[in-house]
Amino acid sequence: HGTGTPLGDPIEVRSLAGAVLAARAPSPPLCVGSLKANCGHAEPAAGLAGLPRLAAGLLEARAPPSAQLRRINPHVGSAVEGAACALPTQLARGLDAAAGGRGGVSSFGYSGTIAHAVLEAAAPSLGTSSPPPLVCARRRYSWRVAPHLLL
Repeated sequence: HGTGTPLGDPIEVRSLAGAVLAARAPSPPLCVGSLKANCGHAEPAAGLAGLPRLAAGLLEARAPPSAQLRRINPHVGSAVEGAACALPTQLARGLDAAAGGRGGVSSFGYSGTIAHAVLEAAAPSLGTSSPPPLVCARRRYSWRVAPHLLL
């Protein structure tokens, strides 16, 4: 969610640390970020805006940076201290999808609606198959509009 508030971010990170990071192996680190830092608040579409970003990151095995991250709130830092967690300020490449390529997107609405979606990277396909050939066919129908005489 990454509101950037002194109280909100530490609460969210402590929840993440307790639910996910405590049982996680130290490598590879879990990259945590927020779309809001890169493009602002999308209001009711915030979660929807984060889904393609997460899907692209899982597909390409990389985590985008949080553009405005310069200084970490000390309460956030203490929540993730010693945990397998990274707050990338640059594009993190080479994430190991086989080690659990999963990610989550949260959305908190003003009306009290809270939603969370978890995505997982698809397993690589075993065979190589080419898409079916594209076939185009032009047809004329008797009910079509006749072209203008000057065309």
